[in-house]
Amino acid sequence: MNYSGLARAISEYKDSDPIYCTRLIPRTLQMLGLVKDDGEAAWFYETPPTTGDKRWDALIAGIATHTWALSGKPGVPDWTLPFSPLKDWWEPAQISPRWTFWNMVNTPASIRERKIIFPSAWLVAV
Repeated sequence: MNYSGLARAISEYKDSDPIYCTRLIPRTLQMLGLVKDDGEAAWFYETPPTTGDKRWDALIAGIATHTWALSGKPGVPDWTLPFSPLKDWWEPAQISPRWTFWNMVNTPASIRERKIIFPSAWLVAV
C-alpha cells in the first residue's frame, strides 16, 4: 500500500474505526522500506486522493514530508504544499490526556507543525 491506498482506506474507516486508521499508517510505512528505485518511490509518493477529512489529509501529508526527508531527497512531495495548520490541535489516537505532552514533543516536526499529535513511535509497526 502507498499513500494513495492509505488515503482510500482511511476515507472508508475514519468515522467508524479511527484507531484502525492509525494502525494502517505503520503498515503502509513498512512498504516504504521495500522501495528499491525511483520508479517505485514515485508510485509510493503519488498524490493521494482526499480522505474527506482535512485532519487525516494533513496527517498523511505530514508523514509523507517526514519520510521524504528521512530518505535524503531534497525538498518535499509537491502535493504536501502549501499547507495550513489545523485550527485546533488533533490527536487521532486520543489516548489519555496525561500522555499528550509526551506525545507532542515526540511528534516529528513535519507533523507537529500541522497541529497534529502523532509521535514517531506510532509510525513504526511492531
